[in-house]
Amino acid sequence: MLLTDNGDDREAFEGLPQIHVSDLEKGIEGRFFKWHPRDSEISLVGPSNTPDAEVLRDILFVHGVPYTWDDRAEGCNRNIRFTTTDGQHKDELATVGNICAALNILPVEDDATIGSLHYDLVIVGAGPAGMSAAVSANEINLKTLLMEEKQPGGQALLATNVIRNYLGFPRGLTGAKFLKAAAGHVRSCVHVDVCLHMSATSLTPNGKRYTIGVACADGVTSVSAGMVILACGSKAGLVVAEDSGVASERELYNELHHGPDSVSGSLAEEHNKRVVIIGSGNTAADAAIKLKAAECHSVKLLTDKIKMRNEYSKILGDNIIDHVKVTGFTGVAGTGISKVHYRRDGHSEDETPMEVDSVYVLTGGHPNTGWLKGEHPLRKNGILTDRYLSDDPKLIFETSLPGVFAVGDVRVNSQRRVGQAVGQGVAAVAAIWNYLDAAGNDWKEILVDSHSQAYQDREAADTH
Repeated sequence: MLLTDNGDDREAFEGLPQIHVSDLEKGIEGRFFKWHPRDSEISLVGPSNTPDAEVLRDILFVHGVPYTWDDRAEGCNRNIRFTTTDGQHKDELATVGNICAALNILPVEDDATIGSLHYDLVIVGAGPAGMSAAVSANEINLKTLLMEEKQPGGQALLATNVIRNYLGFPRGLTGAKFLKAAAGHVRSCVHVDVCLHMSATSLTPNGKRYTIGVACADGVTSVSAGMVILACGSKAGLVVAEDSGVASERELYNELHHGPDSVSGSLAEEHNKRVVIIGSGNTAADAAIKLKAAECHSVKLLTDKIKMRNEYSKILGDNIIDHVKVTGFTGVAGTGISKVHYRRDGHSEDETPMEVDSVYVLTGGHPNTGWLKGEHPLRKNGILTDRYLSDDPKLIFETSLPGVFAVGDVRVNSQRRVGQAVGQGVAAVAAIWNYLDAAGNDWKEILVDSHSQAYQDREAADTH
């Protein structure tokens, strides 16, 4: 058997049985899940094959945490709960934030404490760009808050294929491995506070500082920041216009599976079902291959491309329906989708309904900017920064608001590459230091916490 992590090797080794590195790791993770160690660190109860469960299983696996999982509640209780062996946590809701805090995977701070502090820097989003920025901010002693709406790692954690564009990993690395390394690095940062499951709701200037409106379980409504890095990534978008005339995708949104994380957590459920994937990228094609191997009744990949990449065409063949525009869905909210409507070559008279049991929307996403409520000049494909702004010269990655920077997938013309996001996080923090230098004597209106090491460093420099 040939072990490969490079799709380009397929033709060279055609005819040999192959297994992809990410598939091998998924197989090992499956064995890890079925293992019931006597000395487990944590016990979980609840459904084990949902997208949320898949993320939790990946985190526990990659950090080598022995666990037991009782899925007897599957089908009757959608909440996963956990208890730690040391007795410190009992029957708590198993969110990524709670698990990371209980097992010290990330040093998650108490929300109530965060609301009372005046941070030098707040980073919105704990994906590759956000975590990279946090590590760099720690190096220059900025008192930093790293906040994340969902799970740390962003889209990189949920990737179905191996990350191949990251320096130092020529054989690639999985999203879960990336998270383990990045989380370990953030955990070592003494000037960085982490808060998971905290959502940003607004960004408002307050003198030379900013107030960030937030929503979280503990009732905190805002945090204070001298400077801000927007690393909030992207969200899955709609694939059908609102006036499609068949059914509102927004109305049926919860009946569709969105994002790559929805695939691996649902493979067992799709046996002998009619499945449709909507998307044109590698993630959509890889999902089609996985679902085809899961012995679905049928798998169809609807793509707007005229032709998929040659290697995918060879594997999927008639499973691909190309040059397609999806026009709507038939279904009932709370019950499911029964049909997908589409047309070929853009001709409305050729509209075709296809009967389905499940639909996966893997069309990438749009920048997560809705919470900014028009406070930034935006384009359809992201926040405008530096050279894309026509007014005064800006620092690299700086937005129209002074001291606010945008990096990663939320920024205009993002290439959606992990290496690029990490580099932008580093460069944004370098620009932040230049921003403080340019403020002259006004820097004390930006850094207001005299206990901050960065404040003390600058004050000491001013006295010499």
